[in-house]
Amino acid sequence: MSKPLMVALSSVCLVASLIVHLTTERGGSPGAGWRLIATSAKSSLSQSTAASQSCHWSFASYTSSPWEKRWAENIETWQGPDGPSYEHDVIDFWKEPGMGCDRMREDKARVSAFEKLMPFPPADESLPPDIFSQFTYTWSCGGRQLLVPLEPLVGLLRHPGCVCFDDAKNPYWRMRLCRRHKYACPLMNKDFLLLPTRSKVASDPEGGKAYFFDVGASSYDSGTGGASQKWFVERFAHLGWRFDRILAWEAVQNPAPHTYWSKVPKHIKPSLTYYNIPVSSDRDSPDNPWYYVQKLCTPSDYCLVKIDIDAPQIEEALIEQLLSRSELHPLVDELVWEHHTRRSPLSGSGGWGKVETNSTVATSYNTFLKLRSAGIRAHSWV
Repeated sequence: MSKPLMVALSSVCLVASLIVHLTTERGGSPGAGWRLIATSAKSSLSQSTAASQSCHWSFASYTSSPWEKRWAENIETWQGPDGPSYEHDVIDFWKEPGMGCDRMREDKARVSAFEKLMPFPPADESLPPDIFSQFTYTWSCGGRQLLVPLEPLVGLLRHPGCVCFDDAKNPYWRMRLCRRHKYACPLMNKDFLLLPTRSKVASDPEGGKAYFFDVGASSYDSGTGGASQKWFVERFAHLGWRFDRILAWEAVQNPAPHTYWSKVPKHIKPSLTYYNIPVSSDRDSPDNPWYYVQKLCTPSDYCLVKIDIDAPQIEEALIEQLLSRSELHPLVDELVWEHHTRRSPLSGSGGWGKVETNSTVATSYNTFLKLRSAGIRAHSWV
């Protein structure tokens, strides 16, 4: 073989060995991150195989905004006096001088600025750091940073305009109004949730799957607080996501399954699994939603979990399991949860009725902060 031909063949082999397939993968306990994996190709026709790890994104920190810090540091006092929630109209405590509503009205400028930007702030606009909290991810090669903003934990952990800027004095009237006009009522308004676009946080844009675990699904297009399944499917579609699979649990028996399925859009049916049974908080039960998350999700997937079953003891047990099991942290990208507590205007006559829990609004703040500090983008639900 001639020397020029040998050189040419060597060059081809060298080029082939340098072909790399780049993929992103989120991983690394305790929280979310992205890794850049380099793989070599034996030839242009062969499948790529994994090689050594190069650079990666990793969860670095969660930073509370000054607005969030103000509420987190004072909520124990601002939530009002203690006592069995079902014996009091807690809304009256929140409206007492110096309590929660006074404090939120002091924040009216922030509330207005927040409302103007939500729920779809311009992608090219820097969000006010005194209002929005954020996740920080770092790049191992060169120290670059990825910042992902989140809505702050303030007030009742709902829309900051609810309750305190409502002129209606009677809590019964307020709840009746909200039940008739769910989407107009600030109490049920979901536009305070800052959820991520696919282009911003997708771990593996080419191969990763998107899962939605709906724990407390009601029906597809209806529910006590609105149509959560439909809302999530449509809101995330607007953000660039299409769920490859949806797993939904509902404890209330549906006497006519065909009625449920008749409301599900044709293009959603192939990806939807509906379990008309209660979930279990038993860690070893096959009906525990974390069992499904661990079986189905990988760090390269996007996994969203919503929990709202109106059973505080089971919900809190599931959340405690999530916090204590670090192997779940890199699997759960987004958590949306309605925490039913005492000392909230929603307890007692406010709509929740008697809440069987020792948790208060302050407990809820602490729990959401722990979840976010573990690298899980946790949001309060309605």
